[in-house]
Order: sequence, then C-alpha cells, then structure tokens
Amino acid sequence: MRRLPSGGHWLDIGSGTGLLGLALSSHADHVSLGDTSQGMLEVAHRNIADAGLNDRMDALFCDAEQWVSEVPSQEYDVIVSLMALHHMKDQRSVIRALVERARPGGWVALADMDADDGSYHADGDIVPAHHGTERALVEQLLHECGCQNILVSTVMTISKSGRDYPVFLATAQVARR
Repeated sequence: MRRLPSGGHWLDIGSGTGLLGLALSSHADHVSLGDTSQGMLEVAHRNIADAGLNDRMDALFCDAEQWVSEVPSQEYDVIVSLMALHHMKDQRSVIRALVERARPGGWVALADMDADDGSYHADGDIVPAHHGTERALVEQLLHECGCQNILVSTVMTISKSGRDYPVFLATAQVARR
C-alpha cells in the first residue's frame, strides 16, 4: 500500500464480493469492482450499500479476458487484483490490457499464489483446477509493457492441508506515455 498513491479512480479486477475494494476505498476517490460472477456482484452491491459507499464505489460485470478490450485506455489511477490471475487462461493478454487501462504514471498491484503442482485445489474446490501464477512471468510482462519501479515479493503464505503456498505481490508504475 505504501507504494500506491492515494486518491483517484481505482479498479479491483476479479473483485468477488468486494472485500478488497472496500478495504481500499479510504485510499481512493472512487473504486470500481469488476467480476464475472453475478452472484458475487450482488453481494458486492449489498456490501457497498451497507458501507454507505454508493457514491464512491460501483460494481460491474466483466470478464477480464474479454472486458479489457471494452474499457477505455488510461482510465484508472490504480488497478489491483487479489488471487484472480490464476483463474485467467491468457494471463499475458490480461496483464497487458490492465497496464493499458492504467493512466500514465498510474500503478498496477497484482497479488496471486505462486504456481504449484496442483495440490492447492486438489480437493476439488475449484473445477477445473488452477495451479497458481508464475511470478517471473508477471514480472517479465510488466517489464515488456514498459512499467517502471517493479517490485515483486512474497507478502503472505497460505497454509492448507499441511502445505504452505506463498502469495506474491507485484507492483509496478505504468510508464508515462
């Protein structure tokens, strides 16, 4: 959080019920939540209303792998995503498109679980199973997109079934065009 600027328009992609966006709302002028699940978005709308933030937050249906082509470029000051990248088939295109949607000088902050052997979702809680995200790929793509001030680090570990699964956070500043 210390690297990200306060104020402006933020986007939480893969937002689910909006818990991250709600937690970040005090740092932004406006937060948009985006998710593919109508059920999650219904809960997000209720959470926004319950928090009294209807004037500073919105929630919209979006399939990040298709939606990003419909959103105007240079729209957001900060784009965040928590544990959503590993659900996306074409992570390369999504990361490139997210960087394009950030304003010049804006930031992206992408957190996800490191790639694993499939054991995290081995109990069938997600079908088809997802195997995390290669942090090196995320860092490489941010470099290829011309981002600056890239920092990738482990921010937490999830313990499940006797195993530890590291979660990384990649933050990067979008180049001024």
